[in-house]
Amino acid sequence: MTESNFCYFLVTHGSRNPSAVEFLQNIVNLAQAKSLSLVGGGLLEGQELSLSQQLSNFGKIARSHGYSQVLVLPVFLLAGIHVYADIPEQIAIAQTDLSDLEIKIAPHFGTYPEITPLLKSKFLFKSQERSPAKILLAHGSRRLETTHYLENLAQDLKAIPAYWAIAPNLETQIEHLIKLGQTEMTILPYFLATGGIIEAVESKISQYSQYSTQINLLELPFTPEAIATLVIKFAREFTENYLN
Repeated sequence: MTESNFCYFLVTHGSRNPSAVEFLQNIVNLAQAKSLSLVGGGLLEGQELSLSQQLSNFGKIARSHGYSQVLVLPVFLLAGIHVYADIPEQIAIAQTDLSDLEIKIAPHFGTYPEITPLLKSKFLFKSQERSPAKILLAHGSRRLETTHYLENLAQDLKAIPAYWAIAPNLETQIEHLIKLGQTEMTILPYFLATGGIIEAVESKISQYSQYSTQINLLELPFTPEAIATLVIKFAREFTENYLN
């Protein structure tokens, strides 16, 4: 059996903002160009059709193309309630409608082995001449396992963590570094897509313009092209290991 026996279904968070659909479709198109297998996708939130319905529709198309197995790939950085509960629940519902297809779920995007080295390279690129203080900014989660993961990731990057949804937030960590006498700091946003949060982060950073501290906000670490490349690479390796 080869990669072509599996088709791939990418899942993103989604929202009612049309940009969420564009983001997913862009990744799906890029991933399709890199794969011999059929590639589709669905959004967990913000759509008229539930994720299970989107997956069922894709499964029927896949079946008509001769596929018997679907690999669901959650494109999520953190393992919160969506990854642990919502997506598996929606897959289970879709499976009842696709009894002749085997649906397998892969680990989420944030577990890919290339993630940490890629984040390190982003910080190093900005810090070639200097060694500013570093902040890893993530959405955050009330799950202790996720918080511990982010704390360990930040430590591995020689950074301190800041969160959008929980404490300590970005302002707290910026002010902490200012009090320590830091004259420069670099913030790496640990998000997959631009949107309202990034605009709000830029606004918050601008509030510190009166200080003598230079605050650099890096671009998002993952371009759509990079996401698609990593997803297809991981999918191939996962299916090979699964089949062996």
